[in-house]
Amino acid sequence: METTNRIRRHLSGDRDYYRSLVAIAAPITVQALISASLNLIDQAFVGGIGPGALAAVSLANSSYFVLAIFLFGVSSGVSVFVAQYWGKRDLEGVRRAAGLGLLLSLGLSLAFMAVTLAFPSALMRIFTDDPTVVDLGASFLLRIAPSYPLTAISFLFYGAMRSTEHARAPLLSTMVALGLNTALNYILIHGLLGFPKMGVVGSATATLVARVVELGITLWIVYGRRLPAAVRLRDVFVVKKEFFFETMRVSLPVMANEGFWVLGTTVYPAIYARMGTDVADALGVFSAIDRLAFVFAIGIGNATAALVGKQIGAGRRDLAYRYGGLSMVIAPITGLAVGALVFLARPLAMVLFGVSGAVRDNAMLLVALGAATLFLKSFSVASIVGVLRGGGDTLVAMLLDTVPMYVLSIPLALYGGLVLHWPLWAVYLAATSDELLKLVTSLARFLSKRWIHDLVNRREDAPAPAAIPEGTPSES
Repeated sequence: METTNRIRRHLSGDRDYYRSLVAIAAPITVQALISASLNLIDQAFVGGIGPGALAAVSLANSSYFVLAIFLFGVSSGVSVFVAQYWGKRDLEGVRRAAGLGLLLSLGLSLAFMAVTLAFPSALMRIFTDDPTVVDLGASFLLRIAPSYPLTAISFLFYGAMRSTEHARAPLLSTMVALGLNTALNYILIHGLLGFPKMGVVGSATATLVARVVELGITLWIVYGRRLPAAVRLRDVFVVKKEFFFETMRVSLPVMANEGFWVLGTTVYPAIYARMGTDVADALGVFSAIDRLAFVFAIGIGNATAALVGKQIGAGRRDLAYRYGGLSMVIAPITGLAVGALVFLARPLAMVLFGVSGAVRDNAMLLVALGAATLFLKSFSVASIVGVLRGGGDTLVAMLLDTVPMYVLSIPLALYGGLVLHWPLWAVYLAATSDELLKLVTSLARFLSKRWIHDLVNRREDAPAPAAIPEGTPSES
């Protein structure tokens, strides 16, 4: 009873935290939900086109997911500085950090676009040997690749806006993009309103057009409202050497973290794809649903990073520790609740995707397992992405996030799935076994308080904070 009362007091003792968390996390969650829906719509509309179409779009979107992970790494690393500069109200520092992030994001996305345009079939063969799936997926990639730089710019601005407590601003652009993508998918895939029937290429075209409109609205919001994230050309192309190396010292572990993580996660779809086409199609259904369910963890994790970084930048270390602890309790509780809803909604999801037979059975199983383990993944995001990264402890965060994957879950899933030919449920549990190890190690790191690093106040060359313009009030 005493333990229960202590937990209740811990959770209910800070209204400012909850108000700030909801103000930042809610828009992030809604935006992530809409963004994830773009890929879900692609897959839902192509589900009835023909054999292999769903697997092709799902696996091709896995290629985009690789880029998104790297962009998230850049954005997360830079956002550590953006949030701490925002905590001390240093507008020049905010824009300088965001400008460097924009330069890095564009470079990555252009390189990724070039590789995708040059080797679309080779990229698909990483995931599957099915010639039909490879051909369809390659056609999808060729049409959607030009959207990568557009996505990179939007991604960076979204991260900077979240870290400066303007998380509601990106909602308009993502909502318009979702509506446009939905309408164009329906029209172009099936050849309505005088357009030719384009199949999976129509789905990719719809997403490309939606990304163009999304970026246009984002730039209009950022520069029209003169938000702190309104980067100038000199912030992008004129970078002081000392600031560059200090930012890269913190950001590189995040980018390496996301790089190692995404390379590791590409192993899992490859394992499932080699377990049969039915399993590959089921994975496409599961991946879309899992990404939707995961948006709540993303919202809490990103909001925690912004709140923790702001408090550290303002010199309030104890409050940063308290906020981090609250998020590490709330995130798994939210994961349990969302997981329960996902589990109950499984039959409806199968109807939405129009799957049946072995594909339906496998998808039902994967969704159930994903729902049951969502609370563990939610804790990892809150502790590693939210608390440790928000506190500037990016190198340790990288080690805690990637080492368990490479020494435990990947070898176990590979051996069980391809050598011992375990059933699907056993392979999935093997692939998620690293989450238990992450829980223990990240909790220990949090309790040590050694993750709290003041990155901006310790710099001797930091300029005096610039005045915050009247048009940039905090949304919290």
